[in-house]
Amino acid sequence: MFENFKKFTIKGGYFDADTPLEFFKDGVPLCVVYGRNGSGKTNVAKGFRELAHTKEERKANEENGLKYEYTITTKDTIPENLKHSIFVFDEDFVKDHVRVEDKEGLDTIVMLGEQVGLDEQIKLKEKDLEKVNTELQVLADLKDKYKDQNNGMSPNFHFWKIKSFLQSDGGWADIDRDVKENATKSSVTPKTVEAFMAMSEPTETVEELKAKLEKDFDVYMNSDSSATATWTDCSIPCPDNLDELEKLLKEIVEKPELNDREKRLLSFLTEHPQKDANRLVDEVWPFCPTCLREVAEADRDYVSNTLVKLLNKKAEDYQKKLDVELAKFEPIVVTLPTFPNNLHQNERNQTLVALTALNKLIKQVKERLEDRKNRLYEVVPVGFKPEFAEKYTKAVADFKANLAVMKQLVVDYNKLVADLGKLQKKVLDENKNLARKQIAPMLAVYQQAMQDANKNLEDWTAKDNSRKAIEAEIADLKTKKNNTALALDEINLQLQYVFYSDTKVQLEPGEGCYKLKVEGKDVLPHRISVGERNVLGLCYFFANMFQGKKPEEKYNGEYLLVIDDPVSSFDYGNRVGVMSLLRYQFCNIMEGNEHSRILVMTHDLHSAFDLAKMRNELCNLEGEKKFFELKNKALSPERKHNEYKKLLDQVYEYAVNTKPEDPDEHKDTTIGNIMRRLLEAFASFNYNEGFEKMLRKKELLAMIDEEKREYYKNFMFRLTLNSESHTEEAVYTLTDMTSFFTKKEKIQTAKSLLLFLLYVNPTHLEAYLMEKKKNASTGEMEDDRSKIAKIESWQEQEKKWLLKAKKS
Repeated sequence: MFENFKKFTIKGGYFDADTPLEFFKDGVPLCVVYGRNGSGKTNVAKGFRELAHTKEERKANEENGLKYEYTITTKDTIPENLKHSIFVFDEDFVKDHVRVEDKEGLDTIVMLGEQVGLDEQIKLKEKDLEKVNTELQVLADLKDKYKDQNNGMSPNFHFWKIKSFLQSDGGWADIDRDVKENATKSSVTPKTVEAFMAMSEPTETVEELKAKLEKDFDVYMNSDSSATATWTDCSIPCPDNLDELEKLLKEIVEKPELNDREKRLLSFLTEHPQKDANRLVDEVWPFCPTCLREVAEADRDYVSNTLVKLLNKKAEDYQKKLDVELAKFEPIVVTLPTFPNNLHQNERNQTLVALTALNKLIKQVKERLEDRKNRLYEVVPVGFKPEFAEKYTKAVADFKANLAVMKQLVVDYNKLVADLGKLQKKVLDENKNLARKQIAPMLAVYQQAMQDANKNLEDWTAKDNSRKAIEAEIADLKTKKNNTALALDEINLQLQYVFYSDTKVQLEPGEGCYKLKVEGKDVLPHRISVGERNVLGLCYFFANMFQGKKPEEKYNGEYLLVIDDPVSSFDYGNRVGVMSLLRYQFCNIMEGNEHSRILVMTHDLHSAFDLAKMRNELCNLEGEKKFFELKNKALSPERKHNEYKKLLDQVYEYAVNTKPEDPDEHKDTTIGNIMRRLLEAFASFNYNEGFEKMLRKKELLAMIDEEKREYYKNFMFRLTLNSESHTEEAVYTLTDMTSFFTKKEKIQTAKSLLLFLLYVNPTHLEAYLMEKKKNASTGEMEDDRSKIAKIESWQEQEKKWLLKAKKS
């Protein structure tokens, strides 16, 4: 599908209007674009990164406040399912996905991908936690003051002042104790003070309230202030007499027709309780409970059948009636009231005697009913003897009469003490009102202290909950960070491609991070350059592309890769290694799926030529290596014969820099190789030998003034060019020797190189640096010698360099 997208129209950033850029015009899957800083390469990469977002992702990002700056359109719309197949590598990718830092002394800690974002979130949360802990400590210190009973801010301080006043001699607690007839002073608790706060402050003066209390208190203390008695009604289920029960006991239950044996059993049951026969059957006794004769199974069956026959429907109904009556004759339980000072003790004793007598008779009635149940078919001429029935009737009446007396005594007693209770309540209320008036100022201070303490506690609790929430979030983020899984083997494999060794540079797993090892040893974080960090980023970029895919399937997918400056800030050895990695990945991607497309952009001319050569090789293209130059918002094809001029232009631009301290790490780290390549090309083309030998040719040095020959014969910048990537220190530290020279020295070297070319072959230099320019007055084209004149002007500076050379 991506093979159909050749022409892209971009808008945003540097491209202020819709700008068409045809990267894959010739159908070749690998496009190389060279562009100087400021030509728009970064905007192209950012545009493709935004293009890779699906509609759902764009919507979610916009809702979270992210503003999209770029639009990239094509003739055919890129399907949503291919958006996640667009991968962009640039400085933003490295910044967002690679972090190198020192956390454990000599170890270099490397975080990749999601770890970087999680680590950033953790750091932000830790800052939030530090702020919350600071605020929490302030609140905690204040909370301690509110708890300190000796501190005037504390509610407890003011509570004890109130308590001491209320419990002072003759105060509220003494009067409350006397009125309630307690043994000790009434206690003062926080609830007591809360009750006072809930009261409205009396309008009367303290003197008026005190006068009323003293008067009523004297009256009450000289009166009987006994407490009221409590009455609980008693339930009496038994009947007032035994007349109806007498009739029930005399009822005749007809006997069933029985044979001789059954009659004997009935006779037996008449003499013995029927329950014994039931137990004989139910519990399967082996002997008779009365005569102890052995009983067989047939005997038990006979007894069981006979019992069923004897207990006919009428007998069952009669038994139920007896059970109903039995329930009425349960012992009576009653709680009698008590009076102070043994008041009405005689009446209470008489009631207890009557209750005992009645319960004794009830027990006898219940026994008579149980006996009748066991003798259903017996004829009962008399249920109860007359004297017993009269005794029972009298006992019930006596008990009820005594209960009525007790109940009336309670009513009469409570009526007597009712008026004293009202007076007691009045005295207690007046005592409270007086105390409330007296402690009003203290209550106001106490209440404010309580509010302040409660507010502090609420704030502290809320802040502590925030602390716990942030700590939980940090713990969760750290867990996620520790659980972040990366294709570490894949990254280390790609590092091998760059450094040509499986031990030189490796990542080892750590806790939520990776540790960088060089030749199996620790390396200081400050020795890791931006370029080397980019190597880690590039290796992670490819590993991340294939995350979650089987090894045999990772190149089968269709990809659109946009890679901006993959080779920058490197020494020669690392540059070759990165190129080797790119070639390996580009080859696999294009062979794995013919629809994949790769766009590589660089502002390094050297890299552009190397990438163009790679493009030629991988795409089986004959002829000159070809790449595009992005200039003035348009793409133009560039070919190999321009390389020498571009190298010369770059050296000149570096030499005329008027601000030596301008930060441009890429130029600083690559200018040595650019000058070396320039001299090699010049020497090879003109003299068919290396530039070191060329500088020692006598006939060549003869073209230079004698006082300058010694300087150019030794040509001090040769050390810079020769040591840039070939030292043992560079192998171990991963850095290049260019960092050992100041920018001022590098600019002097560039100027010396151009002056050297001016002396030995001025025509050659003019051919490449002079440009045609239209004369404003005549309109004719003429040579512009401004660059040559600029180089000639450096001869004044050259005098200082020559003097220094003589001294050395």
